[in-house]
Amino acid sequence: MGGAVDTSVALDNSGFESGVQAPWTTQGDAMLTLEPTEVKEGSFSALITGRSSGWHAPIYTITDKLVVGDTYYFSIWVKLVEETAENMKLSLKVVDDSGDNYITIANASVDNTAWVELTAEYVHASDGPETQVIVYVESDSPTASYYIDSLKIDGEAVVVPTNILPNGDFELGAGDSFENWGLGMVQ
Repeated sequence: MGGAVDTSVALDNSGFESGVQAPWTTQGDAMLTLEPTEVKEGSFSALITGRSSGWHAPIYTITDKLVVGDTYYFSIWVKLVEETAENMKLSLKVVDDSGDNYITIANASVDNTAWVELTAEYVHASDGPETQVIVYVESDSPTASYYIDSLKIDGEAVVVPTNILPNGDFELGAGDSFENWGLGMVQ
């Protein structure tokens, strides 16, 4: 028996519910505006427009939030503005001693008819100290406009063992809470 420890990564305003963009920013020509009418959860999502290259995207900095070797479960909801389905990606940029590393951790075909969850399990790896780690949502189309909502990063559940034996380590003195079975004696 034991209890699970919450290993969620604390993210401020990951679903835009504070009514401001921060700490979300963008890279490239992407523009991010809050959207109150097209939402997956809560009161706001973000509308991403003005893109001119696939990597132009909304970004969320998670430097110093992941532990090398630990498993994480990433999730974000995405919906296109246009009708044409596009391949959307949930990606990481990790800057460490080896340079800039770009990792696609999830992808799916997304259109404008329904929200699609980009979700994946990811084991964090790094080559030396990290100077930057960002998560971002990009599109194969350089000009696609899209909504994003509710970024979540959960760690693998850690079970903390609970000793169900009273005095299982005999710290209270020999034999407390134990009884003889058969010929053995507790002293």
